[in-house]
Amino acid sequence: MKTATLVLAAALTLAGGAAGVLVRADDLPLPKRATCPVDIKAFIPNAQSVYILVNDSPRYLCSSGCRDRLIAWPEKYLKGETVKCTVQPEFKSHIDLPRRVEVNNGLYYLCCAPCTEWMRDKPWLYVKELRDPVSGKTFKIAETSPRAAVKGQVYVFESAETKAAFDKEPQKYVIPYRK
Repeated sequence: MKTATLVLAAALTLAGGAAGVLVRADDLPLPKRATCPVDIKAFIPNAQSVYILVNDSPRYLCSSGCRDRLIAWPEKYLKGETVKCTVQPEFKSHIDLPRRVEVNNGLYYLCCAPCTEWMRDKPWLYVKELRDPVSGKTFKIAETSPRAAVKGQVYVFESAETKAAFDKEPQKYVIPYRK
């Protein structure tokens, strides 16, 4: 079993020239096949494959070009999907920009406007574990976990030390999703 965590520091050359870090955990169980949501092409993911979390479920991408296109406009490539609302799991949510909340570079689509506010304000009530954007370690989120907000995105940290590192260079860790 692989135990190391691999951090792919992927320069995301987008219109704004911003950069971000995609965290890739090689201990995630890989599917036998995946379909890239951008190219709609089937491929076999490996430990180096990049993914984006959508409501805590990975969407694997077949190339860095597809990654950049998805980040530039997630709703264009995920629009046909329906997901369970993270706040009220008995309700389904459509992939829709006004219902999107970004937490630790993961995308969460919720069923209604109140759920989006609740998720932004109190993510620890709805998400049990997150991956720290700085250290790459998975941790149990709590009300007391250090937090930051950057460009409308919520970031929660495993420790005050990783938050301090984030605060020094947030552009190094933020994925600039289209708003």
